[in-house]
Amino acid sequence: MVGSALLITYKCGHSFIEDKIEVKETSFIFKDGTPLYPFQNEDVALAESANFRVLINDDPGLGKTLTGLAIALKNKLFPCLVVCKAALRTQWVVEIHNRTGIISQLIKNGKDGPLDFFPIHIISYDSLRNAKWIDEGEYKPKLIILDECQAIKNIDSKRTRALQGLIREVSNQTKPRTFNVDLAKREKIKTMAQDLMRHHGLVDRFELFFEDIGKDRLGLCECRAVADGIIKGRITVSQSHAEKDSEDDVLDTILHEIAHAITPGAGHRPIWSECAKSIGGSGNAVAWCEGTIAIEENVATHTGIIALSATPIKNNAKEYFPILNILQPKRFAYESHYLNRYVDMYNSGYYAKYGGLRRNSTFFSDTADFIIRHRREDVLKDLPKLRRGHKFFPLGDDVARAYAALSGEFQKFYDENEESIGSQENQACILAFLNKMRHLTGYSKVDPTFELAQEFLEADESRKLTIFHHHIDVGDMLTAKFRSIGVEPLRFWAEDPERGRKIGQCATSHWPSTDPKDRILIASTLASGEGLNLQACSDAYIMERQWNPANEEQAEGRFIRIGSEASFVDITYVTATKTIDEFMIDLVERKRENVSFTLNKGQNVSVYNEQSIIRDLAALIARENRKRWSV
Repeated sequence: MVGSALLITYKCGHSFIEDKIEVKETSFIFKDGTPLYPFQNEDVALAESANFRVLINDDPGLGKTLTGLAIALKNKLFPCLVVCKAALRTQWVVEIHNRTGIISQLIKNGKDGPLDFFPIHIISYDSLRNAKWIDEGEYKPKLIILDECQAIKNIDSKRTRALQGLIREVSNQTKPRTFNVDLAKREKIKTMAQDLMRHHGLVDRFELFFEDIGKDRLGLCECRAVADGIIKGRITVSQSHAEKDSEDDVLDTILHEIAHAITPGAGHRPIWSECAKSIGGSGNAVAWCEGTIAIEENVATHTGIIALSATPIKNNAKEYFPILNILQPKRFAYESHYLNRYVDMYNSGYYAKYGGLRRNSTFFSDTADFIIRHRREDVLKDLPKLRRGHKFFPLGDDVARAYAALSGEFQKFYDENEESIGSQENQACILAFLNKMRHLTGYSKVDPTFELAQEFLEADESRKLTIFHHHIDVGDMLTAKFRSIGVEPLRFWAEDPERGRKIGQCATSHWPSTDPKDRILIASTLASGEGLNLQACSDAYIMERQWNPANEEQAEGRFIRIGSEASFVDITYVTATKTIDEFMIDLVERKRENVSFTLNKGQNVSVYNEQSIIRDLAALIARENRKRWSV
């Protein structure tokens, strides 16, 4: 520590200074009373020790969202920017509000900028890459949370460059210096510059940049002494020069600056000229070059970055570099160095192809201080036997319009018949309205449920997943989605003629392999309450709600059976916002607080009055409809 700054020195001798973010030494509980599990507290502590630059690589279902949110709240790192997939923006808005009471700003496009009075701003990756306000440099988040950070997999992409524009590592600059800037059609220039740096032994001591450095400069060499006889620094080549001028002229500029790096402090004296000629340069002193310039040691402005992903590598280990570079730009400055040191590569005959990580133990050792990894089996003692959670998604535009029209019809019917609403005839009409609302929300959740399931399959190649639905056509639509990617899920419904065989298949401990097509069960909730044993599975999505929560709980009980291999079960309720789903949460979760629910050998002993629930649900919708949805 140097005052309020942090001096970081690596084994290789590299060192730099950055702001040290103050850590709040207090325990943390969310405003709604939700505590963190012990392993999540460990994650928070490690993030604090790493000056808030970490990748949380925990297994799915272990609460990475809450951990990231807790880091921001505990240490008051506001403004905070959450970057996520477009489909997950609503989930973040709801989760933040439910846990903390904070209302976040959801930035829907690249034109709308963050508003100062919101402590948390949420934007999708696609909107971020087109955000015009980044270039203005006025928005300075103290923390950026990158949800599903595998979306950042190309160092030259607009997404990555937009993030780099928000992360100000060097003081007295409006934009950070960016390695590997896209040179449009001059990719060869960049490659040759990197190769020349490597050939002359500079890659461990000098960084390479392409950026605008003023109209009178073509190149720039900056350096500083870090120890006796050890000089480090950076070489910068004018981006417009590299893109527009002849290849020979640009290469001469690069060799010109490399010669300065080899002979620091010599200016344009003969020793420098001889060096430049010996490495292939012209050796001519020019007016635009100032020789070597000393780097002023300033404290870098530090932005915390919490990256979240269960699967940071999707296709190959090359895709891992951008997020490593963003989190630790000094340690992972060069993609070529990372590829040579950690990644399996081979030549296909036309170009290099990349595989997985090699030297795994070395990589894990080198990154243990900022990559956090918890497996489910490591933290089972911290988790409850049965965990219920919610994933929130907005309605699609077409379904939203149909739902709004139906909701308006329901409101009109309820208002006109309020005095006799309890009659048998009116209750039948109300049930018909509610069934239509539930059916529409079921349609809207096919795509998000499918996307969740795909991420589940990719994150863990051994776990199985059950998806419960109510309407047969909704189950058919979901099944068709899986078939479109070559996966034929096991399907289970009440009138299935092969019901008995499938019950036996689900009960087997190997269900029956790790192939994706054998790891998905799509089942009717009402057909799954009896006789079905799912002890080989510990994860389920409830895609459509039941009027009687006991039916859902009975389906939940299929997992905790004699011979169960799971130490706990995760049940996720897929929820459509601004629909009947949200009212079901309000109603059912309140009732669950008052109803004793236990699992005795897998048998559900809860008792609910379904007619009462339907009446209460209709009254709740009628009372809150206009206020909540402005219908």
